[in-house]
Amino acid sequence: NRILVIDCEQQEQIKRAMLRDDLSQEDVEKILSSQLKRTERLNLADDVILNTGSKLELAAEVKRLNIIYEGLSDTT
Repeated sequence: NRILVIDCEQQEQIKRAMLRDDLSQEDVEKILSSQLKRTERLNLADDVILNTGSKLELAAEVKRLNIIYEGLSDTT
């Protein structure tokens, strides 16, 4: 088993959640405070995708890791 974290800066995460879910900054911060801290998530991760670029770049990175994961599943 592997843990994948798709990561971005917390301010970007807050901004995106506010836009996506029509929430206030305070509401998003409350949700984030109930989750693992960013550093904890990153420390637990086997793989990290930085979601700081375009959707095309993100999709390419997801596809790249998917190929690796499929290869790993073939060996078990």
